[in-house]
Amino acid sequence: MKNPRLSQRYAKSIFDLAIERNEVGAVQRDMQLVHTTCTQNQDLRTLINSPIIQGYKKAKVFHYLFEGTMSPITKSFFDLIFSKGREMFVDDIAAEFVVLYNNFTNVAKASLITAASVDEVFTTKIMNFLAKEMVGKKIELDHKIDATLIGGFILNYDNKQIDKSIAREIRMVEQNFSKNLYIKDF
Repeated sequence: MKNPRLSQRYAKSIFDLAIERNEVGAVQRDMQLVHTTCTQNQDLRTLINSPIIQGYKKAKVFHYLFEGTMSPITKSFFDLIFSKGREMFVDDIAAEFVVLYNNFTNVAKASLITAASVDEVFTTKIMNFLAKEMVGKKIELDHKIDATLIGGFILNYDNKQIDKSIAREIRMVEQNFSKNLYIKDF
């Protein structure tokens, strides 16, 4: 269950505290670690979202997983989250914090999905295009390979998407052929 308003408020509160204490970098690393771990580990997500397991037990597991890796401010923050019964929003809060940090440091995220690996020339062209689109921002490009695209690429940036994949073109041709202009639809 997502609650973006709650996640944004908690992320903003820890972000403001981190700025006040001059620990933004340390907290960002912690939040990135929590977000990555929650995203990649289905068992952890199941545990955190379980209504059957009590909050203090979830907090113990969480502390055990991240023991020695978190700054004191982040550890205290997550103690508060678990004590308030908001543990199911841990991943969302961490993701919101990363967004706040990227805006604060003027970093823009972009995602490139291709059917096969690409060479430096293509990557440079994409980076030059993104630099023109997002002027003044430091761009971090995440590249993934998805063979189902057949060919071409999908570029996601700044809430925009450019889909130049062959799979999309095939879907468009299929849609056009399914609409026969010469036979009346009933």
